[in-house]
Order: sequence, then structure tokens, then C-alpha cells
Amino acid sequence: MEKSKVILKMLILLTSLTSVSQNTSNIIGKGGVFEALDAQLSGTATDWKEWFKYGKALSLGKVVETTEVGEEVRRFNFYDLYKTSSTFPSGSFFNIKDANSKERMHFSAWDDSETRFAIFTKDKKEIFKTGNLLPSHKDNPTNEDIHFVHLIKPKSKLSIGTWVMYKPNHELTVRGSGWFEEDIITESKIGIGVDSSDIPTDFELAVKGDIICEELKVKLATKWPDYVFDKNYNLPSLEEVARHIKEKKHLKGVPSAEEVEKEGVYLGEINSVLLKKIEELTLYTLKQEKRLNSQEQVIKELKEMLIDIKNNE
Repeated sequence: MEKSKVILKMLILLTSLTSVSQNTSNIIGKGGVFEALDAQLSGTATDWKEWFKYGKALSLGKVVETTEVGEEVRRFNFYDLYKTSSTFPSGSFFNIKDANSKERMHFSAWDDSETRFAIFTKDKKEIFKTGNLLPSHKDNPTNEDIHFVHLIKPKSKLSIGTWVMYKPNHELTVRGSGWFEEDIITESKIGIGVDSSDIPTDFELAVKGDIICEELKVKLATKWPDYVFDKNYNLPSLEEVARHIKEKKHLKGVPSAEEVEKEGVYLGEINSVLLKKIEELTLYTLKQEKRLNSQEQVIKELKEMLIDIKNNE
């Protein structure tokens, strides 16, 4: 008895949902919350609105809009679109709309073209889109099929392995390791072990901790100190050097221990300073060598004079 009641209720429900209409050429079945149609008629459409109207294969939910060509648009709409003699391709398309007929999601797969999937806000602003660009696409400068995923709004957030607000000040958060086969290019700053707010204004890279590398090249914007060997260079006397050391406890032009502890050093700049001191030291050494050679010559001459005097006694 109970089984008979259930079957009877199901028949009543199906009858209330489905009523076949003979008045609309492509409608197969229609009820309060759904509509099924014969999509083959889309192949005869000359206007894109009619193309969609007659390409609809299934529509579910309440009607949220009726277009100017008479299509009843529901919350869920699936289109099986046939190629027309004009510019309309064949393929599948479905979308989900809200109560205000704003599209919140759509998917398209064109038989001889591209695939798209996208979701939107209630204001029809794109949140996420993925798909491909064929080589023939006007925005594809390559000869290859480009696959893409994009979050087009600036400051959009993407998190991998964690909650999107785990690091709320960052757009990309990866909880775990990452590996890149090719170049990483950025027009902004890079921080390792530090937040972006901790990177000083005049710096592009900040690392908290040690760095190890096989080679490091520093390209200076300042002049390399070969000018020390210019004949017009004013080489400080050793007396001036000694006086500065006695007063300042460090070489002139070299940062003090207190300055280095507080401000650090610029690698390129400090190498330039050290090279300048080495070149100055080289000049002092050459002068000393010249003086020693002169003294040796005087000593030699004096020895020869002494020998002559001794031989003439």
C-alpha cells in the first residue's frame, strides 16, 4: 500500500513538472522549473540571440529574464550550438545566473576553437578565468596553443597549501617548497626571510641570513679608483695618514667600526675603497723603493770613496 502511494506521488510530481507544448517549434518538454528543447534549430539562426535561443538544450530553475527574441533564461542554461552558414561556430555553452540575471559562471567549448571557464561577482566582474588561446587568436603572438589561468583583478590572492588569508599582505602564498625551471622576473622588491615592509626603500633585495654562491658580480655606477695613479692625484703624506689614524682610529675614507655596525657596507663601494687604499699603499711602496735605491747608491759611492782613501794612505 505504501509503495503504491509513493509511485502515485511520483507520477503526480512528474505530471506537474512536465507538460509537452506543440506551440513552440523546438520545445520538447517544459515545466515550472525546467525546459528541454531541440537544439538543432540553432543551425538556421541568422542573429546571435536567435542562435542562443534555438541552441538551448536544457534550462533549469526559475525564469530570471526573457530576451527580446522570446528566450526564457533560467538560472542554469545549457546550449548545444550548431554551426550556422554565417559566423557562428558549433560547440557547447552553459552558464549559471543569479536572480537578477547576472551571469555568475560560464563554460564554453567550441568544436573547432577554444575552451573557456570563468566565474564572476554579482556585478559581472571577473574573478577567475582559465582556458586556451589558439595560434590564430589575435592576442596570441606565438605559433603555439597557449593555456592560461588568470586572476585579472589587481591584488587578487592565490594560496597553495594554506588559507588565503594566512599571509594577508601578500597576493601569492605557498606553504611549502617551489621550483622554477626558467627565469623569475619582477619589477618589484624581493625579500627572503623578511616581510616587504622590512625592505629598505632604496633596496630591491633583502635577505635575513647568510648567502652562499659560486660567483658574485657587482657593477658599480661610481668611478673605479684607477685615478690614484694619475700624475695629478694628491697622495696624502704618511704624516697626514698617521695623524688621521691617531685622531679617528681608522683610515681616511674607510667607514669606522661603529658606522659598519650601524649601517652595514655596500659591497661594491667598500671594494672600491679598499682598492684605493691598496693603490695608495702601492705608491707609498714605490716611493719608498725609490728612496731606498737612492740611499743604496749613496752608500755605494761612500764605500768606494772610503776604499780609495784607504788605498792612498
